[in-house]
Amino acid sequence: MEEIYLRQLRSTLDEYESTANFCCGGSIPVPDEPPTYGDVTSEKSKVGSPPITLRFEGQDGSLGKVVLPGGDVENLIKACTPATFGNSIGDVYDENIRKAGKLDNTQFSSSFSPYDFGIVEAVGRALAPGVRRFAEDDEIQYSSPIFVAELYKLNVYSAPGDKFTEHIDTPRGPTHFGSLVVSLPTSHSGGELRVNHKGHSKLFAFSSDSAALNITWAAFYSDCKHEVLPVVSGHRITLTYNLFLTHGHRTRKNIQESLVSGLVIDPEYYPIYQTLAELLQQPGFMNEGGDLGWFCEHMYAHTDQTFDHRCPQALKGLDFVLLSVFQSLGLKPEMRPVHEGVHNRGYSDEDNEPKSTVVGRRFRPVEYSNSEIGEGESVLDDGWSCNWFGWEDWEDITWLNEKFLRGKLVAMTFARYGNEYSADFVYSFAAIFVNIPPFADRNHGTGSSGKGGVTKVQEA
Repeated sequence: MEEIYLRQLRSTLDEYESTANFCCGGSIPVPDEPPTYGDVTSEKSKVGSPPITLRFEGQDGSLGKVVLPGGDVENLIKACTPATFGNSIGDVYDENIRKAGKLDNTQFSSSFSPYDFGIVEAVGRALAPGVRRFAEDDEIQYSSPIFVAELYKLNVYSAPGDKFTEHIDTPRGPTHFGSLVVSLPTSHSGGELRVNHKGHSKLFAFSSDSAALNITWAAFYSDCKHEVLPVVSGHRITLTYNLFLTHGHRTRKNIQESLVSGLVIDPEYYPIYQTLAELLQQPGFMNEGGDLGWFCEHMYAHTDQTFDHRCPQALKGLDFVLLSVFQSLGLKPEMRPVHEGVHNRGYSDEDNEPKSTVVGRRFRPVEYSNSEIGEGESVLDDGWSCNWFGWEDWEDITWLNEKFLRGKLVAMTFARYGNEYSADFVYSFAAIFVNIPPFADRNHGTGSSGKGGVTKVQEA
């Protein structure tokens, strides 16, 4: 019976994942007549964007200017240099992967700002709904805006065939949360932006051959794969912004509870909440209690020294939803790292297979250890490493999903010696745990936080 209930819970999570926001988008009209801002409620005048003015520096140092829509973009295109992409060996130019022109943010300026039209606010509400409100506790205060949009580049994709095959944006720091692409009003066809995440896809059609041109935009999490489809006609000109999640001014007291009370979207409206609430009332669902585990489905810089301080604000999509649902049901979830390779003794046999899950007490920055571990030994035999990470062996965890392999990061490097020295590694996954109390205790509304460790989304 318990397995039936667990399948029901996993099915609800899978259904939510198929509809969860991992990207969002919209458009802003550029009317023929200058927009009127005096009375935004007027039905006579539709508020839109004025024409966009771009000023840029040519490759020979000359200065240029173009106004969109309608301006001649030839000089802008000549000012651009070929756009590269990053891989393991550095910046690479390969037209089979990416064919486009680019200007760095030091080479141009734009009269357009995503803050002027509520784009940054809309992105925050869609992709990070839990951090958009001021907390009610006077000791917990957040300044606005939560998101910072930093202008990164101007790109020109021209016909015939300019494109960018599927890729993931290069991380720009531990607080890099997503990317915003703004397509300026130029007549073109093709060049659609496709965003993919875990088997789900969204297509944003930036093209416009009509006279009524719009500014269109799309934003997505930084770990989402995306591609620019080939441009068929005209020129696709975009501004790209890196989105960073900021903390604002706050204290660390009761952050977890304050964020839940200040959510824009009440967790009770999520189907996951209804399913889990009903299961908690069933004696056949974890009657004796136990631990549920969820491997975070998005990528995070969880081996950065600031990750503890950025949780739970840094969580994305279903990771944040699940955390908030657990909290709203009176449970006490905690975020911890799951470490892989800790049991490794330097050779492969049946005894080398882990018998339990090694969980760290808290997130730590990458450790470049001076410890020397011998053949047949594991880092569990090293007292300093155990104390630093606070390793605990957890058994009988009921996992709700599989490991997200792209979320695997190096947590520790150390030297292993035997016949010869070699480097070895411990890896880390970010995970959410929650202890489900025994059925007899649920009727009293009690809950506990996993193995009794520090709840990492509370005060560190």
